[in-house]
Amino acid sequence: MVGKPNSDSAINMELLINFWEWTTPDMMRSLVNVLKVLVVCSFTTIIWALFIVLMRISKFFIFRWFAVSYIEIFRGTPLIVQILIIFNYLPHFGIVLSSFQAAVLSLTLNAGGYLAESYRSGFQAVPLGQKEAALALGMSKIRAVIRVDIPVAFRIVMPAIGNIVVSILLTTPFIYLVGMGDLMMRANELMRLTLNWSVYAYITFIYIIIGLILSWFNYKLEKKMRLP
Repeated sequence: MVGKPNSDSAINMELLINFWEWTTPDMMRSLVNVLKVLVVCSFTTIIWALFIVLMRISKFFIFRWFAVSYIEIFRGTPLIVQILIIFNYLPHFGIVLSSFQAAVLSLTLNAGGYLAESYRSGFQAVPLGQKEAALALGMSKIRAVIRVDIPVAFRIVMPAIGNIVVSILLTTPFIYLVGMGDLMMRANELMRLTLNWSVYAYITFIYIIIGLILSWFNYKLEKKMRLP
């Protein structure tokens, strides 16, 4: 019983040493890859989902049909299948993408389907009185959407946007399918070399830190943009 604290201290020290040794240039490059994909996908998803929801609520049938079909397809099929199709089959149609482009396109299309539906809920929650007031002031319907509906809906769905960004982070391990080095790929390599399962705790710790930063940033942004 007396030796247990020393034993625990030795284990903790060994973990710290392992964590330091695992922080290799390859691991850092993989972390940069994950962050690059995360940042670019977050912006492209926010913009792409907005276009989709505008088509979803359009009065033109062809736009609504395209938006609904897209949403159902990308929400109803596994992400891994979407990535493999985009990376392996688009070249047959003359569309050759780099690993980074394929990763961004795949994750954006997948996350965009979910965020578009959140946007739609936000548009439906915009008070009718604000729309009518904008039209009464002489705004066209398109201008009213741009000046009233989009800003208000964006504030309403801010928590959902934060959730989507975190979900994009959690899907980044799939980028290895297009040949990009990611954290899980490096973890598997280290596991084969060291036979030490603690490497997965190391990767988990990195994801937790990134997730906490994203949650904090989203909380601050949501608080600042909250409707009165």
